[in-house]
Amino acid sequence: MRGITRTLALLSATAALLWAGEYGKIAGRITDSETGDPLAGASVKIAETGQGTAADENGYFVILRVSPGTYTVTAQMVGYGSMSYKNVKVDADRTVELNFKLEPGAVTMKVIEVIAKEPVIKKDVTASVANIRAEKIAAMPVSNVEQAILLQTGVKQYGAYLQVRGGRPGEVAFVVDGAEIRNPYTGYQATQLPLDAIQETSVSKGGFGAEYGSAASGVIAVSTKEGGNKPEFSFTARTSALPGDFFNSNKGDPYMKWFSKDYMRKDGPYSYDSLFAYENARWKAYDSIGIKNTEIPEFYYNQYWKDGEYTLPIDHKENMTRYQLSLGTPIPMTKNMLKVFTSWDWTWDGTQFPGNNNKQLSDQTKVTFTPTNSLKLFFSTVGSQQLQGAYDPGWRIALSHLEINSNKSRQYVGGINYLFSSKTYLELRGSLYKLNTHMDTYEDMDMDGIDDFADRDNDGYPEVDPKALALIGKYVDPSLIKEWDPDSQWVELNMYWWESQMTGLHPSLAVGRYNSDYIVCVVTSADSAHSDWVGDTMTFDVSDPVLDSITVDTLQRIGNIYTPNMYTWSRQVYFNADYTTWNFRSDLVSQDFANLKGHEMKMGFEFVRHHIDRHSMDYASGGNIYTDEVNAKPYKMALYARDKMEFQGMIANVGFRFDYFNPNAWIPKDPWHPVKSTQTISASDSVWVNNPEVRDTYLLLAPERAPSHWYLSPRIGISHPITERDVLHFTYGHYFQEPLLRYLYMNQYYMWNGAFPLMGNPALKPEKTISYEAGVKHAFTGEMVVDFTAFYKDISDLVQSRRYNLDNGRNYTTFINQDFASIRGFEVQFSKLPGGFLPYFSYDLNYTFQLARGSFSSPFTSYSYAWARLPLSYSEEHYLNWDERHSLSMVFTWAVPLGANMFTSGYGASAIYTYGSGTPWSPPIRDIRDALEKMNTLRLTPHSDWDMRLYKDFGIKNLDARLFADIYNIWNQHYITGFNDSQYYYYFGDPEGEVRDPTVYNARRVTRVGIQFFWKP
Repeated sequence: MRGITRTLALLSATAALLWAGEYGKIAGRITDSETGDPLAGASVKIAETGQGTAADENGYFVILRVSPGTYTVTAQMVGYGSMSYKNVKVDADRTVELNFKLEPGAVTMKVIEVIAKEPVIKKDVTASVANIRAEKIAAMPVSNVEQAILLQTGVKQYGAYLQVRGGRPGEVAFVVDGAEIRNPYTGYQATQLPLDAIQETSVSKGGFGAEYGSAASGVIAVSTKEGGNKPEFSFTARTSALPGDFFNSNKGDPYMKWFSKDYMRKDGPYSYDSLFAYENARWKAYDSIGIKNTEIPEFYYNQYWKDGEYTLPIDHKENMTRYQLSLGTPIPMTKNMLKVFTSWDWTWDGTQFPGNNNKQLSDQTKVTFTPTNSLKLFFSTVGSQQLQGAYDPGWRIALSHLEINSNKSRQYVGGINYLFSSKTYLELRGSLYKLNTHMDTYEDMDMDGIDDFADRDNDGYPEVDPKALALIGKYVDPSLIKEWDPDSQWVELNMYWWESQMTGLHPSLAVGRYNSDYIVCVVTSADSAHSDWVGDTMTFDVSDPVLDSITVDTLQRIGNIYTPNMYTWSRQVYFNADYTTWNFRSDLVSQDFANLKGHEMKMGFEFVRHHIDRHSMDYASGGNIYTDEVNAKPYKMALYARDKMEFQGMIANVGFRFDYFNPNAWIPKDPWHPVKSTQTISASDSVWVNNPEVRDTYLLLAPERAPSHWYLSPRIGISHPITERDVLHFTYGHYFQEPLLRYLYMNQYYMWNGAFPLMGNPALKPEKTISYEAGVKHAFTGEMVVDFTAFYKDISDLVQSRRYNLDNGRNYTTFINQDFASIRGFEVQFSKLPGGFLPYFSYDLNYTFQLARGSFSSPFTSYSYAWARLPLSYSEEHYLNWDERHSLSMVFTWAVPLGANMFTSGYGASAIYTYGSGTPWSPPIRDIRDALEKMNTLRLTPHSDWDMRLYKDFGIKNLDARLFADIYNIWNQHYITGFNDSQYYYYFGDPEGEVRDPTVYNARRVTRVGIQFFWKP
C-alpha cells in the first residue's frame, strides 16, 4: 500500500508539575473520522518502547509510565486505516494529549502520519516550571546544566549555591533520576553531571512536589538518558588553549609579576632569591626525587617548576581541556529488552587564577530491563571526582602552602515498576548517595616529599614526619606513637588533632605563622620597574635607601602577604567528611482511581536516613583551635498523596504531605549550663571520642534527647483556560525544610575549643515557607507566547545564631529558630519557538522583578556581630544580600537544520544576554544602631554580559559532525562582583582592598573551541 503523509499542527495540553518524577503520560481519544463516534477497543502503541493500551467504551485511552523522550505513537483498529503521530515529545510529569480520527477502509487502508507540534500554551499547568531539554542545552554556549538553569526567571547564583525566588542558600533540592544528591550537611550540590547524560531538566519554582519535604524554594529534577532501540555514539572535545589575548583576555593575578625576577632586586635581604629560597630548594628536591614519588599534587609541580627553576605563574591563563564520550545501545540477543546508556566527562581546567587548578571526572550509566510491557527494572549511577587547589591573593606567592580539596561522590538508584493495568502502576525505588570531601595542607618542612602532618587512613589520629619536626626543635615522644612504619617515613600518634601535645608540633603554632605584614612597593622609573619589601607599616619614606634612589613615578602597595617559608601553612590543616544517604520510596499511581473519571491519584511513602561522619581542624591564630567532630544518624519518614483533577474549564492539583523527622541526638537540658566543664579538651581525656556508647553525652551536664518533629504540608494548584490562547493559573502551598544539618550537629559533642566556640542544636524546628503564585499566559501565534506570574513568599523559623555568656566568663554560640523573610515579585517570559515567521529563529526573554527582605541573610550574622562586640540579637526587616531588583536574560537562536547541501545548511548561532541591577551591601558598622539602620543600604553597580555560540554541522551517511566556538563575555565587559574589604571599598572606592584582590571582578573574555561527532545507524 502507499502511505499518505500529512503535516498537521497538534495543540496538546500538558499536565502541571505538582511533583517531580521520572515519567510522563500520553492520553487522548480515538474516534471515527466521519461520524465522530468513539472507537472502543482501538489499540494505541508507542513504537520505540512497545507500550500500548486499548481505548475504553468512550474511545478514551491513557498510557502511563512513559520516560521523557521523542516518540512515534500509532492508533489502529480492524476496518480502519492507521494513524501515527511522529515527533511526540514527552516530558517528566506531563500529559501529552493525542486525539486520533481513524478513517474507515476496506482491505487496503491508508496510513496517516502526523508531525506533532509542541504547543505554546499548556492549559493545565498550575505552577511555574521550566523544562530544559538536551537539544536546547546543545545549542547554547553553556558548559554545564547549572548555566542553563540560571537563565530561567527567578533563579540566581549566590556563591556556590543556586537560589530560587529569594530563598536562602541550600533551599533547592537537586534530584537525579528520582533521588536527591545534595550534601545533607551543607545543602551544596557536589556531584557534577556529564553534559551528555542529561535528557531533560525541570526547574520548579512555585508549586512543587508532594514528594519533597526538604525543599523550601525549588526543585531541580534531572532525568538522565536511557539506551534506545538502536546504538548511538558521541564524542566531544573542546579547549580554551588559544593563542593571543583576544581569545582569552584574563590576566590571572596581575599583581604577581611584581614578585618575579624581572622586578625584584637581584641580591640582598629583599631580593628574589632570598624571598623564594625555600620554594626553590623545595621544588628542586622534588625534581630530584621525582614528583610521582612524593605526596605532593602533581599539578603544583607542573605549574611552578619550569626549566629546572622555581617560577611564579605570572602569565597564567585558563587552559581548559575537556573530553566527553557517550554510548547508548540495546544489548544484543535480548530483543531490545535490555538497554544501556553511559557517558563520561573529563576536564582539566586551569581556571582563571593560578593555583586554583581543577581536575575532574564525572560519569553516568543507566540500565533498563523491560521483559514485558508491564514490568520494568532499572538501575542508574552517577558519580564525579574532583581535585582542586586554592587561590587567595594574600597567599599569591605561597599558593602551594594552601589546602588541596578533593570531592568524590557516587549515587546509585535502582527499582522496579509494575503496571497492573494501563491505568495503574506501582514503583519501588531505592537509592544510595555517598560523598567524601577531603582537605589537606601538604606541609613539607624538610622537603622530602612526605606530608609532615596528615591523616591518611582518616581515623582521627594524625601521622607526622619526625625528621621535619627537628627543624623546629620538636620531637615525638615515643610514648605518643600509636603506629610506626619504617618504610613510610612517618609515625601515627595516639592522640587527636586538637590535643595540646599535637598542636605544639605544628609549625604554624609551635613556631608561629609567618604573615609578612609588609607592603610591596612597586616603583617605576623612567626606564625600569622595581619592587621591594619596605617594612611592617603602611607608610614609608620614598628616600629610604632600600629604594636605591630610583625616581618615583608611580607607587603601588600590596599588603598582608604570606611569605613562602617552611613555617607558613594554611590554618585549615585537616578536614575529612563522609556523607551517606539511604532513600527508599514507593509510589502508587492510578488514573480514574475508584472509577472517578478525570482523577489521577498518586500515593507514596518515603524513608530517608543520613549518616554524617565529619572531622575538621582549624589552627586559628592566637592559639585558638576549632574542631568540628560529628557522627550523626538522623532519619525521616513521609506519607504523601495528590489528586490531579481534570475537568472541562478547570484543572486542579491537590496534595498533602505528612513528615516526621528524628534528629537522633542529645542536647543539654539547660543551655545556660550545658557542660560539666568548659576547659579545653586535653590528651588525658579524649579517648571517649571513639567510644560510640558515651561520646554523645560525655561532656553534657544534663543530657536529654532532642525532640522529633512532625508537620503537615497542604498544596494546591489550579488552572483555568479562558480561551484557546489564554489560561490563568494559581498555586498555594506550605513547604517545610529541616535546617541544613550543619546547624544541628556542628561540634556535636560540645568540645570547648577556641575563644568563640560554635555548637549545633539538634532541637531546631523545620523552617517554614508559605508560597503564593498567580499568573496568566497568552499565545499570540502558534509559536509566540507571553507568561506573566506574580509571587509572594512568607518565610518563618529560619535559623539564626545565639550567644550564651556563662557565669564563669566563658561563652558559646548555638542556633535557634528566629529569622524571618518575605519575598515578592513578578516574572515575565516572552518566547518564540522555531517555525512561523522567521522559521529558523527562536528566542526566550526572561525578566524578574524581586524584593527580598528579611531579618538576617546568614545564620552566622549574630555570631559575627558578637565577635565584633556588637551583641545584636534581633533585626528589623531589611534587604537580603542577594536582593537584586531587576534581572534579565535573553537567549536568541538562529538554527538552520542540516539538509541535502551541507554547505548551505546545518549552521547556527546562539547569543545570551544577561543583566543584573546590583545587590546590596553594608557600609562600616560602628555600633548596634548602625547595624539596625544601615545594613544593606548601599548597592553594587549593575552588570551585564553577552555570550555566544557559533557552530557548523556536517553529515556523512550516519555520522554527523559539529564544529563550534563558545565565546564568553564577547565584548570583554569589566565590572566588580564584590569587594575584598567593605571598609576599604567604602572609604577609598577600591574593591581590591589592601591585599589587591583580583577576584572581585568578573571574568574577561574567554573562547573555547571544539568538535563533536555523533553516530547513529
